[in-house]
Amino acid sequence: MKLKQIDLYNYLLQAAPDELVYESKKRIHLKSHNSLIIQPQKKFWYYFSHDFGGSSAFDYLTKVEGYKKSDAYNELKKIDQSKLVTYEYHPKSYSLSLPGKSQNYDVIYNYLCKQRGISKEVLASYILQDLIYLDEQEKNIIFVGKDEDHHPRFACSRSINGKERKDLTGSQKKYSFHKEGTTSTLHIFESAIDLLSYQTLQYYCFMPLEDHYLSLTGLGNQPLEHYLKKHSISTLIFHLDSDAAGKEAYHKFYKIYHEHYIIQNKSINEVKDINEYLCTQLKQIHLQL
Repeated sequence: MKLKQIDLYNYLLQAAPDELVYESKKRIHLKSHNSLIIQPQKKFWYYFSHDFGGSSAFDYLTKVEGYKKSDAYNELKKIDQSKLVTYEYHPKSYSLSLPGKSQNYDVIYNYLCKQRGISKEVLASYILQDLIYLDEQEKNIIFVGKDEDHHPRFACSRSINGKERKDLTGSQKKYSFHKEGTTSTLHIFESAIDLLSYQTLQYYCFMPLEDHYLSLTGLGNQPLEHYLKKHSISTLIFHLDSDAAGKEAYHKFYKIYHEHYIIQNKSINEVKDINEYLCTQLKQIHLQL
């Protein structure tokens, strides 16, 4: 087989097997690029947040990882072609294991309220439901997503001292961090902190927090697709980042959902994301006092 014909599934199976996250019999996504979906039976992959795809590992290395063609060829030479396989569905079975909990709530309030501007009242409602807590090492804030029976099925961690963010092993992305509402409107965000920031803005404007709120924890479609199956929603309001990836993702979602839902785009062009907007507004208010 020519090097350019090696499919992405087989390449990753040898080069980086931990990158493969098995969603279903027909779909795999990558741990480091959660909106990149592989359909191994068709030997096809598609990067939804960037709206392009390919049919081979060579395409992936050059288009996604930024390899030069010569470097991509050299990388693919490492693959043992005698071990190429026909795809069979053998998902790894992981159970979600949540980190232990610290009772030091001052650390959470210092980071989310003082540094990121989140309202204490908004944050408290999530802490009381065990949807946000500090790990026992007091290094990461844990955001939890629960299923319809209120069992934890998803968790991601956010470092309080750096920019490290990751989904915890065993997380099911479709149950990403969210808050159920009583209306037919769903607000969609890239991150949990953006979700909390928007609710803080609503709280300070004396607006009831009655809508549905969903963090995609990235830009993938799986959390939104699942949420819409489980709830009666008529209006989707997107609050994605104003960067190129956020804009591309909004257009992707619009194509998917505009025929069945009212769609609104509430990205703020003047700033990167909602949390930056919130912090800017709070700073201006402080200067005026």
